[in-house]
Amino acid sequence: MGSWLPADQFSIKVLPTIVKLFASNDRAVRACLLQHIDQFGQSLSAQTVDEQVFPHVATGFSDTTVSIHELTMKSMLVLAPKLSQRIISGSLLKYLSKLQVDEDPGIRTNTTILLGNIANYMNDGVYLKYISDTIDIVPS
Repeated sequence: MGSWLPADQFSIKVLPTIVKLFASNDRAVRACLLQHIDQFGQSLSAQTVDEQVFPHVATGFSDTTVSIHELTMKSMLVLAPKLSQRIISGSLLKYLSKLQVDEDPGIRTNTTILLGNIANYMNDGVYLKYISDTIDIVPS
């Protein structure tokens, strides 16, 4: 996707359109973006991710389609390093908390795996509080 363009031209010519597409309500468009986020995610600025991309991607956490849930979680592996602590400790962890008690065991498992993968992007206080809360949820 635009791999023939130099990075600066890609940022000017392609990324603005990609960012606008994240606002689409069309599941097929969102799914396609999420499937290929590894190809352009590193080109997104932290500010763009926080302000323009994450709010739209986060709708996938509450989507009724399991495949959108899974793609949304996978996209966090690319987006989490660019998210502010405010978004991580606020919005993202709230979504993940809800998914940890989802009726689908696969979603619960993938949520736990995602938390392990993004833990190093959380500040220590949030990490310790969230992990201790998570341990309290796990049945003995």
